[in-house]
Amino acid sequence: MEVFRPLFPFLRTQVRYYLLGIFALILCDTMGLIEPLLIGRVTDALVQHHAGMNVVWKYVGLIVGLAIIAAFFRFAWRQNVQGASRRIDYHLRDMLFRHFQQMGPHFYSTHKTGDLMAHATNDVQAVRFAFGNGVVNLVDSLYITLVTIVLMVTSIDWKLTVVGLLPLPLIAVAALYFRRATRERFAEVQASFGDLSDIVQENVAGI
Repeated sequence: MEVFRPLFPFLRTQVRYYLLGIFALILCDTMGLIEPLLIGRVTDALVQHHAGMNVVWKYVGLIVGLAIIAAFFRFAWRQNVQGASRRIDYHLRDMLFRHFQQMGPHFYSTHKTGDLMAHATNDVQAVRFAFGNGVVNLVDSLYITLVTIVLMVTSIDWKLTVVGLLPLPLIAVAALYFRRATRERFAEVQASFGDLSDIVQENVAGI
């Protein structure tokens, strides 16, 4: 959390948008979880010859209606969550540019232009992804996992649910390992991007 502490003032201005977006995202996920249940019911009814075409069309209408509602909520969470991350991106770029304007000649003689360009483009973009797609993926994973477990326990079988959850500890350990490795690789990529930007800038300036 220490890494994100400087961003808290920006996040506080976007809290309502994140709350609205997360609420819409949860409703959108709920629609997605209900749809397979409806398909399962109409399939069981057809297999057991308990349903006529009127029942089939009823379920088709429900599924289409769910899809339309889900599309509305999908638009809502994208508008709010992605919009908030874009505004954070804008404020960061603006603050960084103002900071660059206040720095003296010594600062620019001791820092490579490519690194400064990388901070203003790639680094800020990474922050936007973290507070946009990162938030969405986190909420998606937690909500869908919890609801799926509850549905499996209540409507299928708790023993089968336990068996299905056995790989989760191994997945968690692997995720922690790869997170550490990914962070190191990401730092290397950012450094390489800074070097590349510096080379391009020098060549263009030379021309």
